[in-house]
This record gives sequence, C-alpha cells and structure tokens, in this order.
Amino acid sequence: MAAAIKARQKGDTFQSRWFWVRALEMATSEHIESITFESDGDAFVDDVIVKYASPVRHFITKREVLADFYQCKYHVTANGSFSAEDILDPDFISSKKDSMLQRLYNAYSRLSAKSNAFALNVVSSWSWDPRDIIAPHLEEGTFRQSFFEGSKRTDVGKLRERFAFHLGIDEAKLRAFFNTIQFRLGQSMGDLAERMVPLLRLAGLCPIDRDVMTIQYDALTWVLFERDQNVFTKDTFLQMAAREKLVAPVATPPGEVLLRSRTDFAREPSSAATAMLDLSTLFEGRHPRSDTCWAKDAPDQIRDFFTSEKLSKLSKPIELFFDCHLSFAFAVGYVIDPKFGLPIVPAQKNQRQNGYDFWPEPNKTESGVWEMAHVDGTGDEIVLAFSVTQPVLKHLEPALKALRLDHLPRLDLTPRGGSGRSSIASGELAWSLGHDLQSFLRRELPASTKKLHIFIAGPVALA
Repeated sequence: MAAAIKARQKGDTFQSRWFWVRALEMATSEHIESITFESDGDAFVDDVIVKYASPVRHFITKREVLADFYQCKYHVTANGSFSAEDILDPDFISSKKDSMLQRLYNAYSRLSAKSNAFALNVVSSWSWDPRDIIAPHLEEGTFRQSFFEGSKRTDVGKLRERFAFHLGIDEAKLRAFFNTIQFRLGQSMGDLAERMVPLLRLAGLCPIDRDVMTIQYDALTWVLFERDQNVFTKDTFLQMAAREKLVAPVATPPGEVLLRSRTDFAREPSSAATAMLDLSTLFEGRHPRSDTCWAKDAPDQIRDFFTSEKLSKLSKPIELFFDCHLSFAFAVGYVIDPKFGLPIVPAQKNQRQNGYDFWPEPNKTESGVWEMAHVDGTGDEIVLAFSVTQPVLKHLEPALKALRLDHLPRLDLTPRGGSGRSSIASGELAWSLGHDLQSFLRRELPASTKKLHIFIAGPVALA
C-alpha cells in the first residue's frame, strides 16, 4: 500500500513538472496561447494541453499543429520499457478494458473530428525497448516512413495488420493516426527540474532551492487544480505567479567606486550611480605634489568620501576599482572603518578579456600562507617588506638608505611558494594573506612597536 502511494505521488510530481516546463515556455515566449493542466474534455491525453496562437511546425514530423496533448506516465523503477506488446496490453496502463493504443486512438478520433492540426504525446521516464520490432522505425519517438513500407508478409507488415485489427480500422487510417503520435520517452524527474532552472530565470521567477528536499512548484500545481485554476494564458499565469509570491526579487547591479590618482588608461564610470574619488590633482605623475599629500590631504579626502551620503546610497556590495597608486589603495583600506558597514569587493585588473578579477571576502581563510624572515629583530619602528609579484629587495635597500631607514629592523614576507605574477591565484588567497598577516603581526610584534614602514611589490587590490 505504501509503495502504491509513493508511486502515485511521484507520478503526480512528474506530471506537475511537465506542466511547469511547458508553462514556463509560455511565460518566456509569444507562440503559446494557453496551457491546461488536467483537462476534463479530452480523456487520456488530458494531463497537459498546450494550444498555440498560430500553427507551430514540429521539428521531427514537420507537421503544423495548433495544439499538443500530453499523457504523462511515470515509473518509479527503471526495469521496464515500451514495446509493441505493451501498447497493446491494457495491463500496461492498469486498464481493465482498453490498451494505450486504443486510448490514444479514441482521443485521436474525437480530436480529428474537429481539426487535424494537433499532436498526441506520451511523456514517460521509461524508454523504448531497443530489441522491440518497432525500435528501428522510431525517430525521436515518432514513426518513420519505413514502418509503413514493408509488405504484409514482413514482421513489420504483420504488426501493422495487428494494430489495425486491434483498433478496427484500415492501414490508411492507422498511418494517419500514427503520424500524430510522439513518444517523448526517457524523461527523468531530475531532467525536468533541470529544464525548469533556466526557464524560471528567464521568466523572472524564484529559482529552485537545491538546499531543501522539495521543490515548491511541484505541489502548487495540484493546489491550483483543486481551486479550479488549471487553465492559463501568459497573462493569467504571470498574475498567478505574482499572487503566489513566486516572482524573484529584481537583482540590482553592485555599486561601483572608482579610485583614481593616475589618469592613464583609467576606467570610466559605467553609470550615473558610480562614485569616483579622484586624487590625481595631488600628484605629478608618480610623485606627490606636496609634503602634506600622505600626511593629511589624501587621508582627509578618503575619509570624507567613504563617509559621504552618496556612497551610503550605492547598491551593495560595492565593487572597488583601482586606477591609482598602490599607496592610495593601501590608504583606503587603512581609513575604511568596519563600522562604516560597507561590503567592499576589490576588483583587480587582469590581462584577460573581461579585464577584472573580483575578490569578495570568503567565508573561510587559510593560515600559514606567508613565508617570513626576521632581519635584526624588532623595535619601536620596523620595516615590513612584501615580495608578492616580484622580489622587493633590489629596490628596497636603496630606498631605505635614501629615507634613512636602513638602520631599522626588517621583516621580509613572501607568499608560500614564492613570489611571481601568478603568486596570487585567487581572491580567496588574497584575503587569506591579509588575515594571516594581521594575526601574525598581532602575535609577533611587541607592544613597543609604534610605527611600520611598509613596502609592497604586489597587486594594488591586495594592498
């Protein structure tokens, strides 16, 4: 009893998902006029009915139809298949009298009395038995011309006679009948869900939640049917979706902030909503124009910018683009207080076609991602030297001597595995480098250390 209930429920789910596949096609196109779930007017092929606004040419049969009628047959197990004997056997569809072939022909007779512009479709999780006599004469579920060509003495000819006798018609009518049938077999429950995924996105409806055991759309079809809401046009379908709160929230593009201190090849704002902090007037090429640039001018402008009302109104998260000095990028990271509540995603330039790698903060970071070497211990002041994209030592020692910092203790840092242009393979590693460095400095530097002199050879977004 329990197995029968489960089988029936799965069959209902299978039919429901086929409805959603076709209904979503209606919602994302203009050629479908209406769709009906569980019609009471066309027995057997009444599970789903699709009617078209104008004739639609079938890909395989090339027939033009105004309606597709579907009968859904789901099988829990995969140990069966379709065959000539099956469609002649009433037991195959749990019928006491008529076979599947008779049920299809009865529907064909009723429908053809009104029009010939229709197709009958059997949708099932089972496939056609490749050993069956009909198998070589099927093309994607439709009867090929070869099925009607053999003489009556051949096995195929004898089967045609048997079919015609079973239905009480001649072979000409049998051929006209078979030309309307398509067996859409091998449709798994999972396949139908996968077909729904892009269609839901195109229709603007909520995606399937893969983290839960049920799909919210499966049961809704039957709830609507119980409320006599089983016939939909595109408009009424979308109205129903809105009423049932199935419409997905409109995704807003992330906010953009451009940091600029160098105008060469700088990124231009992509919309009026982009905010830009331009400090290029503080510099002459690579060099600051005044001694107050880094001591006051740049930090004050950065702080004012990142606490401005305009920035707070940008869509979140905020993508941060750098056309600036590395020191500028470092200062931004230093000045932005976590209390600002700004979710920042650094955008690092690359050489590929899209131009940028986006580095959102990951949920987890690694530790032990730096190789570190102390030089001359620690003190009130210390030099931090980062060799990320290239070794910094060649340029560091002359700079320290010119700045009269060469007497200070130094800490040299290189990413685990060495420096180089490919040393930061991802944003996750960049964030790990940042978090790991912070933990290391808090743990290793004495409380007496008051000032850090930082030299970085690395990506601007890492700074």
